[in-house]
Amino acid sequence: MRYYTHYTTEKRKMSRVQLAGMLAITRKLNRPPSTVCCEIGRNQKADGTYSANYACKQYAKRRRICGRKPILAVGEAGEYVMFS
Repeated sequence: MRYYTHYTTEKRKMSRVQLAGMLAITRKLNRPPSTVCCEIGRNQKADGTYSANYACKQYAKRRRICGRKPILAVGEAGEYVMFS
């Protein structure tokens, strides 16, 4: 079973350089075509171009905000909850 590993900056740059040949990219990176397509689609700039540096920044931003959210925000319902 293969385990997933995140894209590195080098692999993202390689994707940008060879954007025209999607299958060539997938073979070179040893990734499924759907993974490369999602990576490019998820990390495009507003003008439709792909940048490895922009993709890394977007990944870091999404990574920071992921995870379980608190059920009660501080001050929201705190005065009604009693802890013993």
